[in-house]
Amino acid sequence: MNGCGWGRYLCFFVCFLLVCLFSCFHTRDKYLFSFFTAFSFFPHRLFSPLAPTTTTARTQRDTRTGKLGMMRRCFCYAARCKWGQRTWSPTASSGGAAPTNGVSAQEALQIVYRPMPLPQTVEYEEDFGHNLMIHREFVSKRHRDQLSFELGALAYSEVELRRGRQHLAGVMNRERRGVAIGAAGAPGDQLHMQTDVDPDTREVLTARYLFDEKRMQFCDRFQNFLQSRLEGHAAQSSDGGKGGEDKQYLFSLMEACAVIYGCETHAAREVYFRMFLSLDLDSLEAEQEALRHRIAEGKLVRQALEQSEEKDGEGNAVLPVSRGNSSTTLDDDAAFIASIPELSIFEDTPGVDDDESVKNETHPPALADKEFLPAGVVDDSGSLRNSSYSAIELPEEFEEYAPLYKAYLAHAKGESGIASYDVSTLGSTGITAERRRWRNLMDKIVREEYHTMTETEQMDALILNEQLHTVKFFDLKVGDTVREILQLLQRETGCGSSAHRDEPLGISPHHPERRS
Repeated sequence: MNGCGWGRYLCFFVCFLLVCLFSCFHTRDKYLFSFFTAFSFFPHRLFSPLAPTTTTARTQRDTRTGKLGMMRRCFCYAARCKWGQRTWSPTASSGGAAPTNGVSAQEALQIVYRPMPLPQTVEYEEDFGHNLMIHREFVSKRHRDQLSFELGALAYSEVELRRGRQHLAGVMNRERRGVAIGAAGAPGDQLHMQTDVDPDTREVLTARYLFDEKRMQFCDRFQNFLQSRLEGHAAQSSDGGKGGEDKQYLFSLMEACAVIYGCETHAAREVYFRMFLSLDLDSLEAEQEALRHRIAEGKLVRQALEQSEEKDGEGNAVLPVSRGNSSTTLDDDAAFIASIPELSIFEDTPGVDDDESVKNETHPPALADKEFLPAGVVDDSGSLRNSSYSAIELPEEFEEYAPLYKAYLAHAKGESGIASYDVSTLGSTGITAERRRWRNLMDKIVREEYHTMTETEQMDALILNEQLHTVKFFDLKVGDTVREILQLLQRETGCGSSAHRDEPLGISPHHPERRS
């Protein structure tokens, strides 16, 4: 009986070796794992000989059974560690976060959606059709506090919010503006461009609009006038009268004005003005409103400085505030801003007296509105008298610095936790006036009144021509780059246009070389 028990044990040991050899020559591990699973559930009596019923023999049998159980558990643990779950590693040959030879999709989801504190977990999911991207990241409280401390002023300031709103508004209105020169535009509103590209360096050498006869005649008249005005008889007499025909003056400005000259609808004209340095009426009106708001803020800051001087009580007698109330409320500020008149800088024609003589306004911008200054401060000539009002020395164009002054005053008083860093308003008054002159100059050229250009307008024409030349080539290069990137991305995802499937991957149908 005892030999029969050891024979049975030897038989199962041989079977165990056979299964081990079979699993070593196989790629799958389920046979070995299933064998160990079955092996772990076999009764102890199956591996032990028929022991006697005495107490000593039973103790020996239990000792042998405990050793066999320990061996069995070690084998099972080794099998589970070696042939158990496999995860992705950076050295895997097949790409992807969950390769086919690794964990299954369910196991990958369990790994990704492992329990993490929800208030400190960043989750992002995006469905790409055949692929699903899931990103979950745990951010500790220490890193989150440090990040908010570093980026709080940048992400939550009024400057960034205003710029973000402007960007979103531009994205939303881009499609609306494009309709005016696209599907809803007249035939004369749609233009095409021809470019010449260097075959070696891929550099855009020339870029010209394909004009119709109406626009070409406009360009000829403009060039003939400039050649006769600038070159005179010397250009016509040299080389048999053909000296100045090859040279073209103010070419980019002429092209832009010709584009607007040939438009048939007002909406298309404004769209092209928007393309040309944002000289459309909406942009100019927004800049005008911003300038008026800065002037109003400048007056408010000046008043706040006067009140601080009054509280300090230092110096000579302080003049009373014109509104008679030391604590300004929101209603008073709103009424004060609304009472500011229109700026004379945007008037098309200067003021004319009854005797048809042009008014000459010599008072400075800060003193343009005498009703906001105390009585007795301004004399008949429009200058400040010797008073404590002139003790507050401020820059000439104080309205440009007013937003910074106001933000820092609010920050110093504790009303705002973040000080402003917006310096875009510095020099904006002159830029706004220059852009308004550019719009008037382009309108004059479109009306073919360029023979009445003044010296200032001629200087503006030179600057505007260089600006338009730079913007045209810059937008052209950026547009080609964006189209190529989009084409490559569409080819990667299989969503590209079927009309260009046979084209080489490196050449876009919108590339300058392929433009017809």
